[in-house]
Amino acid sequence: MDFRNFSGEDFAGNGFFVKWVKNPDTESTWFWESFIKEHPDKVEAIEEAKKIVSLLTFQEEKLSDEAILTLRNRILMAVHAEKEMAKDNPLMPSATTIRQRKVQWMRWAAVIGLPLLVAYVLSNRPRHAESSAPYDAGNVKSEKRSNPKGQKSVLLLADGTKVWLNADSRLNYGKDFGAGTTREVYLDGEAFFDVARNEAKPFVVHTSAISIKVLGTAFNVKSYTTDKTIETTLIHGKVSINKTDDAGQRQEALVLKPNERAIYNKKSNTVNVEHVLTGRTASWRFDKLIFDETPIADALAQLERWYDVTIYVENRDSLTCGLTADIENEKLEDILKLLETTHHISYTISEKEVFIKGILCR
Repeated sequence: MDFRNFSGEDFAGNGFFVKWVKNPDTESTWFWESFIKEHPDKVEAIEEAKKIVSLLTFQEEKLSDEAILTLRNRILMAVHAEKEMAKDNPLMPSATTIRQRKVQWMRWAAVIGLPLLVAYVLSNRPRHAESSAPYDAGNVKSEKRSNPKGQKSVLLLADGTKVWLNADSRLNYGKDFGAGTTREVYLDGEAFFDVARNEAKPFVVHTSAISIKVLGTAFNVKSYTTDKTIETTLIHGKVSINKTDDAGQRQEALVLKPNERAIYNKKSNTVNVEHVLTGRTASWRFDKLIFDETPIADALAQLERWYDVTIYVENRDSLTCGLTADIENEKLEDILKLLETTHHISYTISEKEVFIKGILCR
């Protein structure tokens, strides 16, 4: 999510921010302190949002989907009315003070009901990076961090390594992470790693079929169980990729250079290396999806994870072409409308299910 354009109201309505203010932990504290250092112009908005969140002391209220939708509409209407009032009053200062903003939110609370406002904010708390019971990965007791579809998160490991975890992804690491001679994590899904350098303790990412070993570098790993390939893209530094042969014996490591992507084929147990524009590789960290002649079946799978939906295609035999598109802060229906125009299909949406009819690739 791009917080650079957030106002105080936006921060106060963001679950990750609310979680930090109410129940800070290492990773959320690192993220927000880093964000403030990089964006000092947002200090006022963040302080404003903290004051707003501090008012939210009521117990979370369970709402039906219909009630939440109604509530959101009422909030948007209140916000819109406030903005229209500002337009009509040219003498109103453009930079509203924290006190004025606080009064403004109190006024909105009076319009829509403070308990509902509280419930709305709390109901948007992210499900990302939830801790669960210890997970046994390779007989090593570890913590499991997971994101459902439609959610992303950022983690700070004990050694200072930063991890951006994509939607529908899981990361496991030992409770004693970094205490031994290596730093090892287990990934199912996609993650971007900015590894803290430690020559004495290599950092190893284990996937279902390969392992990636580094000392200190930045790279992206895409390893979903349902995908036919595992992709490792190096941004800077150096990584070595290990795989086993059909007999289970570890083969000689493949070393990647910056701007290279290694694509491991699960079926053939082979690895191909290609040059890429790494600036576009991990764009998902900034709420961008970039397809560059991406097989349309793979693109649809990414859209499912991104928007937390299941997409049914009537004619699966038509998924043979590539899709090129840059998606940033687009609604799912806008993307489907684009496909409807360019690929001669029709679609219907029913809650979290999308049905596509017609031929996607001619």
